[in-house]
Amino acid sequence: MNNKKNLEDLTALVERLRGPDGCPWDREQTLSDLKAFLIGETYEILDAIDQNNSLHIQEEAGDLLFLIIFLVDMLRESGDCTIYDVIGAVMEKMIRRHPHVFAHAQADNAAEVKINWRKIKEKEGKIIAGTSLLAGIPEFLPALFQAQLLTQKASQAGFDWQTRQQVFEKIEEELVELKESIEGNDHNAIESELGDVLFSLVNLGRFMKMDSEQLLRRTNKKFTERFQFIEQSLRDAGRDIKHASLEEMEELWEKAKAGKP
Repeated sequence: MNNKKNLEDLTALVERLRGPDGCPWDREQTLSDLKAFLIGETYEILDAIDQNNSLHIQEEAGDLLFLIIFLVDMLRESGDCTIYDVIGAVMEKMIRRHPHVFAHAQADNAAEVKINWRKIKEKEGKIIAGTSLLAGIPEFLPALFQAQLLTQKASQAGFDWQTRQQVFEKIEEELVELKESIEGNDHNAIESELGDVLFSLVNLGRFMKMDSEQLLRRTNKKFTERFQFIEQSLRDAGRDIKHASLEEMEELWEKAKAGKP
């Protein structure tokens, strides 16, 4: 583990890359250009966390940190702020929003912390008192994650189911409506009802304290591994998957599920 490098070293490295004698590509980047890189690196660190690979997490955390320093250096160049302004501001904010740790407020559980957090944000002007609880949820979030946050916020106002069975009944209701729209061959209605089904399933996950975005990511990974098992098994047999029958692929799929070699 390399403990000799610090924040100042990384900041200096970025300044050199962006400097007159640095890298032409790095100098050309803009704040808008960084958006795609930030999103990409965030998903890569999520993947590393899913793999529970500490070395991979370390690497991806470093990449994300580099981009943050890179972004802040652009703001330094324009005279807006420095990395020390960013660090100072976030430390002040975290201290202010944790009065139960750094002052004399009381919060005995996570629910009380969330209530206090919102009240403090209202005082800061981050949330205008009386505005929608749903305000502030970014529109560019992945749809599953956004749906999770929307229903989570609504539940804070008591707009929520009382039992798991009620959520299941809602899903069954939405499935019936989806089936009816399919039978009616109404494309617009099918799109709407299918969206409602997906939203209801996310709500079930949230109700059961599960993250639907992460659940689907794991299922995607599981599907990929099993499908690649089918491909490899057919290649080992000198076959091309395009020429395999559905029955052959389903048999291999079941072997993949059972973990058979």
